[in-house]
Amino acid sequence: MTRGSSLARRTVGYLVLAQIFAFVLAWAITLALGLAGVERFTQSWDELAAYRAANLVIDSLKLDETGDVHIVPTTQLDSEVRRFPGFKFAAFDFRTKTPVAGSSPELVARIMNIIEVSPTHAHFVLPGDPDTPTRGFMGPYRTPYGRFQIASYRAKFRWEDIFLSMREDLWNLAAYLVAAALLSGATAWLAVRHGLTPCAAPPPKWRGST
Repeated sequence: MTRGSSLARRTVGYLVLAQIFAFVLAWAITLALGLAGVERFTQSWDELAAYRAANLVIDSLKLDETGDVHIVPTTQLDSEVRRFPGFKFAAFDFRTKTPVAGSSPELVARIMNIIEVSPTHAHFVLPGDPDTPTRGFMGPYRTPYGRFQIASYRAKFRWEDIFLSMREDLWNLAAYLVAAALLSGATAWLAVRHGLTPCAAPPPKWRGST
């Protein structure tokens, strides 16, 4: 392995690590700004629980003997409901817009009109609650039984939600991050290799005086 090739490899490796660190740092700063109440980034700790709440609902989806999907609460989902009685959840078939049996009736009744417009993601507050912070979240998810709109309301924060939320955001941006890493890595590789080309050239031979 030549000196230039070794340096190029190290440069690309450091660059990729720097990009990962930058993503984590930017995510943490954005979260801190939101929790501090900066309007553009406003969010609450409970908002971080949305991904975990959606996964609790997805894990509770079951097929009955007729082939229809129902929500049969797992121990974890049942524990969450008992821990916070105000927590509500719902699932809707992405194609037919029909609610899944076992969803919280109060939540289904309130957000049926939102489902009709097939939102990509929705943040909402039900009537009777203060406008902020956002308490309800809904979005499309892939499940073992197809795509469903999963909604949760008044999910409560756990410390594990910080890691789960960051992991979900990283997964959602995976294509962008991989493309950025590959392009910047290739650019760094070419720049270093070409930049070191003059150094790799043999020194000129001194001509003796005639």
